[in-house]
Amino acid sequence: MKHLKIILVFLTLSINVNAQYAMKIKHDAEEIAKAVVSNDFKTVVKYTHPIVIRMVGGPDKMIALMNKGLETMKAQGAAITGSEIGEPGKILNTKTALYSVVPQKVTMTSNGTKFYSTSSLLAISSNNGASWYFVDAGNITDAQIKQIFPEIYGKLTIPKRSEPVVIGQ
Repeated sequence: MKHLKIILVFLTLSINVNAQYAMKIKHDAEEIAKAVVSNDFKTVVKYTHPIVIRMVGGPDKMIALMNKGLETMKAQGAAITGSEIGEPGKILNTKTALYSVVPQKVTMTSNGTKFYSTSSLLAISSNNGASWYFVDAGNITDAQIKQIFPEIYGKLTIPKRSEPVVIGQ
């Protein structure tokens, strides 16, 4: 009976910790999602994993690339109009960080047509869940995961970005 009580206490603590992580992950993911929709690229950089920022040449280069992408979208009559964040998946605890996969639904318009696609964010915390960084993982390949985040290779399922679904004119 004593062992059962210990197991129940452990399970309760584990569920509470995962719930706390999930709340923080979702909050931070919603912050980056709002920043993308409002073109607040400084905030996008704040929540983007540092490895991605280094890969594109630093924060200023990343902001410049996002501004260029925004101008291209505008010239083509396209815009991101919304983003919904789903519930974070299980927490993977590695030697160096915590990881989770967060579903997202991004709504866009293009030349008067409204559509959405679903994708995933990879959430990463290297400070035991106090803060979370994100990587847009909808198009990330297994080879990229193996190269950039080898500690999670084969341990997390990251759904690919869906094809756009038209929802109106």
